[in-house]
Amino acid sequence: YIDQRETIGGQLAARAAGLRARKGRRLFAAYFQAYSGSYAPAEQLAPLYRQAAEFPGVVMLIVGTRPDCLPDETLRLLSGYRPRCEVWLELGLQSAHDATLRRINRGHDFACFVDAVERARGAGLRVAAHAIMEGVALSLGLDAQYFRRTYTARPTLLFRVFEYPANDGEGWGVGEHTDYGLLTLLAQDENGGLQVKTPNGW
Repeated sequence: YIDQRETIGGQLAARAAGLRARKGRRLFAAYFQAYSGSYAPAEQLAPLYRQAAEFPGVVMLIVGTRPDCLPDETLRLLSGYRPRCEVWLELGLQSAHDATLRRINRGHDFACFVDAVERARGAGLRVAAHAIMEGVALSLGLDAQYFRRTYTARPTLLFRVFEYPANDGEGWGVGEHTDYGLLTLLAQDENGGLQVKTPNGW
């Protein structure tokens, strides 16, 4: 909900029209990413989420937020949209170390993050990193649960969806940067753009 001068439905309509015209897209993911997408009472969030979940062509609702801004009432609200579309949560994790979280004045500890992830799973919401890595494991000839048992066993992975370039005239995006973590997926076009750093350079 970036431009408060326009409704969620209005923003989606404008963005979807551009994607249909330029790229032939018909299915969309509505992404509440800026700041904390659940930092409000559930009764205030409900009409905003509903506009996105019920927008024609939206098959996925993604809410980026903080683990300390996710009460059970909000989880129940989000879970209620699942018959219509998939619902994913993006929970920001700045560090798994409480000392670091205190030093950067994050306002919550690591246990708060783990609790939020476990409650989200209990509400039936998607854990994106596990779902993606199951497909990667199968493509490598491994058991589907390989990464869940090893690298992603603890729910501390960060999942983000970005758009390139930084500004295409229709909204916001991200510029050049370095990714970290386990996996980066890039929808490639004719311009290239993904490089991998090795001991011998890029």
